Amino acid sequence: MFDDIICLNRYGETIRSLSQWDLDQTVYINNTNYPVAPIFHWSNQNTDKALVVQSHYDQNQVLSCIIPNQLMIEPYPITCYLYIPETEKGGTVVGMFKLPVRPRPQPNDFEYEDNVEYVRLEDLIFEVQEAELVRNMAENERQAHEAVRVSNENTRVSNEQARQSTYVDMQAATTAAQAAVVSATAATTAANTAATRAETAASQVEQIVSSTSANALKSEGWAVETQNGEPVSSSSPYYHNSARYWAERAQAISTQSLGGLTDVALNQPAVGDALVFDGSVWTNSRAAGDPTPLTTAQVNSLIARLYS
Repeated sequence: MFDDIICLNRYGETIRSLSQWDLDQTVYINNTNYPVAPIFHWSNQNTDKALVVQSHYDQNQVLSCIIPNQLMIEPYPITCYLYIPETEKGGTVVGMFKLPVRPRPQPNDFEYEDNVEYVRLEDLIFEVQEAELVRNMAENERQAHEAVRVSNENTRVSNEQARQSTYVDMQAATTAAQAAVVSATAATTAANTAATRAETAASQVEQIVSSTSANALKSEGWAVETQNGEPVSSSSPYYHNSARYWAERAQAISTQSLGGLTDVALNQPAVGDALVFDGSVWTNSRAAGDPTPLTTAQVNSLIARLYS
């Protein structure tokens, strides 16, 4: 991992070495994936303690760090460790590289000036703690947002299940309603058919009852000479079909004389006269040869035939 670090200058060229007295130099490193910008620990053979400088990422994720001018005024190779603090008591070295320094005479117009603000351990610890606090807060907020998202998703799933269940119930209700309409239509048709049949049956029953009543009156008149509990008279229903009617007719015929008939004109009838039809009425006449007179039975038979 340490051998893979390639340092570039401000022009994007690989740094093979540095020149003594070249102040305000910056190294650039591409393709790093550190979680935070590491702290650069600069040193050479004359330093008792590393010079600690904070590096930075630009918007293109290029890591850069300033080389302390204190090391550039000496002709010794510069060593740098990339360090990421993790806790109050320590951290991890994630990389290392060395840059040779070519010696050269000091320029006449050289003026030295420190170019970096060194990082103190206390400051590093505070920054680490602050960064950890911010990270924890961000993580807590993320977890809270995730919990809200999960809750919303559960609600959405529950609502979707309820919607699907409601849709199934609605389809079942629609099917039931359609079946009910079909059943109601069938019931209406059946009711109409039944009503028609009932009306027809009622009409038939009424006819039967009427006929039965009439037949009952006729039968009653023949049987007991009464109808509806009243004696049969000329104003009774079906009087002409009653026994009384025919009995009265028979009685009228049996008591009526031959001369009382409208088509008979008798003129002093005598024994042995015969009835002769002269084209309009029957008259009595003595036949030639004095025929044998009719008996009473023969006369009654003749009258019965006339009124039959």
